[in-house]
Amino acid sequence: MPRHNDDKEQAALLGASYELEQERNEKVLVVVFIDIFSLIYASYVYRSVFANDDMTRLPIGNPYIGLAELYMSGKVNATRLPGHHIFNKPRIVAPVFPHRPTQVTPEEELVAHGSYGTLSPHEKHFQVDYQANTIVQFRTVDFGLEHCSLMLLLPHTGARVEGSHPYKLSTGSSMIRICPLEADNALDTRSLSWRSRPTCIEEREVDIAVRFGEEMEVMKFYCPWASYHTFEVSCADTSQECEIDVWTSQNQTWGMYLYQHQSI
Repeated sequence: MPRHNDDKEQAALLGASYELEQERNEKVLVVVFIDIFSLIYASYVYRSVFANDDMTRLPIGNPYIGLAELYMSGKVNATRLPGHHIFNKPRIVAPVFPHRPTQVTPEEELVAHGSYGTLSPHEKHFQVDYQANTIVQFRTVDFGLEHCSLMLLLPHTGARVEGSHPYKLSTGSSMIRICPLEADNALDTRSLSWRSRPTCIEEREVDIAVRFGEEMEVMKFYCPWASYHTFEVSCADTSQECEIDVWTSQNQTWGMYLYQHQSI
């Protein structure tokens, strides 16, 4: 009789343990289901209500509130700059390749990875030949310096060029074409290729014969503050020699740059 009671107690304990285990498993399944549902819902909300829109197209805030009205009133005169202009280097100088239209500009020509993180190097590659065009993008920032001249300067044969990169130039004068591109925002260099580049504004393009070792004015244009200005440089005449391959350094700027002249 005692043994029979022990068996009944053991069976009862096993039954209770099984029920507890089953209840615990059910609770775990409920928690897992809730977690999965929460992740799916959060992902949906993030992609819809809080979608990451293209931040590059947001308007730039105006830090010059009231300045235009102040100068238009005639009560204040602007201080004249020595030379009446400032020097503006391009933010992006990126070779693209017409014969390899989907090839993205190599990252090593656009960024440098250092101990402080990813940096924009001083060295920029200006390459124009029958294999490569170069896209140059500027951003004009300053109020009242809104008359721009696009300039071109290349070393003459035999010039001493700073840096470790060798340079190559045509033996004669190269005929190049400069075309403004339809780009109101910063270029995404991670996807920039000849095929993905902005459209050329053909009615504004100009052809010039390069004079090596001489600063040349390519064109003038209006450049309001907080605006981007983008150009593609290519060979203009396939029947002539055309080769320009030079690197800008920290102290030497070759290729294209802007002079921003006072407009007030």
